[in-house]
Amino acid sequence: MSKIIKIFFFILGISGAVVLWVSYSNIFLAIDDEENSEMILDVKPGTSLGRLSKDLFEMGLIKNPDIFYYYVRGFAKGKVVKAGEYSVKKSMSAAEIWSVISSGHSMDRVFTIREGLNSFEIAQIFEKSGFGSADEFLKLVFDKDFAGKLTGVEAFSLEGYLFPDTYKFNKYIGTKELISVLVNRAVKIIQEVRRLTPTKMTIPTMVTMASIIEKETGNPSERVLISSVIHNRLAKGMKLQMDPTVIYGYWRKTGKYIENIRRKDLLEPNDYNTYTFYGLPVGPISNPGKESLYAALNPEKTGYLYFVSKNEGSHIFSETLKDHNKAVGTFQLDQKNRQGKSWRDLKKKSKIKPTVKR
Repeated sequence: MSKIIKIFFFILGISGAVVLWVSYSNIFLAIDDEENSEMILDVKPGTSLGRLSKDLFEMGLIKNPDIFYYYVRGFAKGKVVKAGEYSVKKSMSAAEIWSVISSGHSMDRVFTIREGLNSFEIAQIFEKSGFGSADEFLKLVFDKDFAGKLTGVEAFSLEGYLFPDTYKFNKYIGTKELISVLVNRAVKIIQEVRRLTPTKMTIPTMVTMASIIEKETGNPSERVLISSVIHNRLAKGMKLQMDPTVIYGYWRKTGKYIENIRRKDLLEPNDYNTYTFYGLPVGPISNPGKESLYAALNPEKTGYLYFVSKNEGSHIFSETLKDHNKAVGTFQLDQKNRQGKSWRDLKKKSKIKPTVKR
């Protein structure tokens, strides 16, 4: 072999070794072994591998976008770029970063629904959490066909079936998919409660009644008592006359919350205002939890027909209008008992929108 050929192969070998080392260092060695600060990598739906490679390079997470691209295309496990938010660090190698992304195990966002919130309130949480627009959420909630398909019952909307709980979702979960998770959870709980208490009451009636119970008290021990009042008034052919139904009717009509109920609001007929008709509203007015669903089927056996707020979260229950009026005089008309305890005062302290009590 001539000297020139030997030199050629020597140079070729050196070049190959350099290429291999550069490729290895780009893929398996970190940018900075000492930098452990968390960085959030936001991979949007539809992001291509080429776009991802450039984004990682611009964030200072990889050394060479082209080498990263060809590494993934030719050698890495998993070839699909999965949308989500990922926690990465400069102390991670390019191979480790890709392993995180291709796993699809993104950082989940907490999505909490408190018991008794209605769809309008949940839609605001949905939007503020970055999952999408409130309008998009509400459009699906009030889609009758979509509601019937998810619940399996004749429902005018998904109000009442967005089960209150704490969930964790990928930022880019679809609105339909997120709502489906909430409704499937509600359906499961409803079926569980109905197994505990066999009943002829339909699911829509049960959920509607539970939604009123949920709005009328935050005191767990009172749920079965509120339920007894509802059952007793219905049995006697009395109007329910419950303020939260008026508030919800106004909300459905205007899309806005009403803080102080006016006389004209009590007299304005709609499908939710129980001051203007006999029986339950056309549908739920909030999204009840398991305890209120149970209470709807298991009212305490009482003769109660009335209740009035004591301004501290609980109520006085009465069997006669005379006793009820006396309680109203004590707890609602006596300014000393109301001072500092009005729903406006409670709202300022808790920063939570009040539920008006009778």
